Amino acid sequence: MDLRIINIYGPCHNREVFWNHLLNLSITNSDNIILGGDLNFSIGFGESWGENAQVDHLSDITEKLLEYHHLIDILMVKPQPTWRNCRIWEASLSRCLDRFLIKESLLHRLSLYIQWVGPGGISDHSPILMEIFGPSQKPRSPFEFNSTWLSDPSYTQLVTRFWLSNPPSLGRTLAEGF
Repeated sequence: MDLRIINIYGPCHNREVFWNHLLNLSITNSDNIILGGDLNFSIGFGESWGENAQVDHLSDITEKLLEYHHLIDILMVKPQPTWRNCRIWEASLSRCLDRFLIKESLLHRLSLYIQWVGPGGISDHSPILMEIFGPSQKPRSPFEFNSTWLSDPSYTQLVTRFWLSNPPSLGRTLAEGF
């Protein structure tokens, strides 16, 4: 599968202009695109923590822009801030500014995708991590069964004798790891 991942460092100022321009570039029109990084926006009140928690004033505009461009904001395994202003008490503020966005058409072709926040480091941002899996492939079976064996009387006798002389024991099976 062809996959295009773009790392973005969104600006603090003129965010609406930046996002309109970026999402109208031909590079972001691919159906196999993932945008990720410090996107510098939060969506809704649930992505802001602290005494000064507030909704990002561009939250509604950003949601409509993402919807228009068919980009899906993947939910975090455990929602938590990705940025902290490193202040204390009432000046403390944390937000979810870092994330991955996946093109809707790509999302439908993935069998599993998860996103989470990693442990912080020396930056005021915590890393975001994403793991994706493509369409699941049925593994080749190590056991092949030929149904014509069932029509041979000696096969049925062989299986019956084996099971009678080696009855399965749940305790033995679990202890031996099957």
